[in-house]
Amino acid sequence: MTADDAPTDDTGDENADDEIEPDDVRAELDRQRSNSAATDAVNRTDDDRSEGTEEFDEGIVELLSTALDTDRAARVYVEVRRRPSATAEEIAAGTGLYPDSVREMLAELRDDDVVERHTRTTDSEDDAFEYTAIPPSELVGVMIDRVRDEFDTRLGLDPLPDGRSEPTRRTSRSDPVTITVEEADEASDETPASDETRGDESDDTSE
Repeated sequence: MTADDAPTDDTGDENADDEIEPDDVRAELDRQRSNSAATDAVNRTDDDRSEGTEEFDEGIVELLSTALDTDRAARVYVEVRRRPSATAEEIAAGTGLYPDSVREMLAELRDDDVVERHTRTTDSEDDAFEYTAIPPSELVGVMIDRVRDEFDTRLGLDPLPDGRSEPTRRTSRSDPVTITVEEADEASDETPASDETRGDESDDTSE
């Protein structure tokens, strides 16, 4: 048998292919775990941010609903603050309200000096209106004025020139009340006269 005809032992090569390096496996597993953990962390952060933003918005809307009378007005204000120079259609898309309702709310907020309207120049023939809202710090002043006006209206107070109010006498209580007090001497003088009158009447009866 020649050297070329000698049997070849491939067992060692097969074992070499099947042999697993523990260090490499650990490194690969660690890398996969790191990537998975990073992905989960990013997803949790995005979810938390979304939930936090939603809760924040709902809290602001609930607070402003008391100040601006309605939930719709509060949502419109928040959306205008979030998207300055937005049109009524854009605000409607952001709030989920109908455009007509948004326009109505914007008109009321303009009357209260909460929202300002500007003309957006476009290439089309019809120029759209865009809106901006006052900052929350100024909104607090508007809220105070509204509460004061409501307070004055309910209690019948008239505003003073400097903006303060004072009570006014109501019509039903405007007439003065007169109390007559009789002096003690006058009462005593009248008593004998009445006694004399009784005496005269008794004499006439006896006759």
